[in-house]
Amino acid sequence: MSPKWQIGIIGVGMWGRVHLDSVRDEERAEVTCICSRTEQTVKAVQQEYAIRHATTDYQEILADDSVDAVIIATPPHVHGDVFVDALRAGKHVLLEKPVSSSLDEAALMVQEADAHSDLVVLEASCRFSRLNPKFAFVRNMVQKGRLGDIYFVHHLQLKPTTYTEYNPRAEWAADRRRAGGGPMFDWSGYDFSFHLGVLGDRHDLQGVRGFAVNGLRPALGPADPDLVEQHAAALLQFDHGLHYYYERAGGAYGDVPDDTRIHGTRGGLRFDYLPWGGDVVEWYTESSGGKVECRELRVDMAGYSGEHNTELIRHFVDCLDGRVAPVLPIGLAYRHMQMVWRILRDS
Repeated sequence: MSPKWQIGIIGVGMWGRVHLDSVRDEERAEVTCICSRTEQTVKAVQQEYAIRHATTDYQEILADDSVDAVIIATPPHVHGDVFVDALRAGKHVLLEKPVSSSLDEAALMVQEADAHSDLVVLEASCRFSRLNPKFAFVRNMVQKGRLGDIYFVHHLQLKPTTYTEYNPRAEWAADRRRAGGGPMFDWSGYDFSFHLGVLGDRHDLQGVRGFAVNGLRPALGPADPDLVEQHAAALLQFDHGLHYYYERAGGAYGDVPDDTRIHGTRGGLRFDYLPWGGDVVEWYTESSGGKVECRELRVDMAGYSGEHNTELIRHFVDCLDGRVAPVLPIGLAYRHMQMVWRILRDS
């Protein structure tokens, strides 16, 4: 058996721990070192997971020649320097989403990745989107022309809770300067990765009209431009005649499960794109009698573990092994980030 890939994890908060559990499920890799900003945290995680080396200085991990790759799971406002330093140290990188809280910083990160094309760089927004069997299923229907020319995509999901309520340790997530944005910024990487990916990643954004608000729940504080949005929506106009209505809320007065609709000149689809949202895709098409009918199609999820981050780690290691190319390179994730940044800037 080939030697295992040696991985370091930088940032061992909620997502860092998820990665630790997922790498344990991958027999081709192991975590040999971890980093956190506080000694108390990193020592506690080291003891819990029996990790060989723990540090509060990520440069120690990058200086370790035995480390092949790093997973960057810090808050987004810390991503830039760690990412650039990791590539310059010759490490492959799995970057937690979003790319950064700063668009300018994200652009520099893309430039650095381009300068190290020999290294694997994977952005984690493929976790719920492109590694999900529903992605390949829907993309195949589009490619085969089952829907005709796609002219409209509609997506909606509303949650009454915020990310900081879900993960109280992530106090930075309410601060626009450190987080970049709220539910739209947090989820757009997944959403755009799926919805624009099944269409071939070929559409360029032409125009945006939308809104973004915060201060909706008194317990979470008043409206403040320094706080992230709680509810936002936009109508995006792309080339090739595509329009895309996109709505997300976290901390608003509503609770609506994921709902995706794709409309073409020959048919339409409705489904929950998230991997835990069932295996049914509704296909609206014209019957032989000329009437529109709905067929329930079932996506084969048999080969999907259901452990979403385990699938991500498996894909990352497949990339390290040279079996596949990253399904979501940082350049494409940056392109999606530009889109949501424009929504929040112009709303």
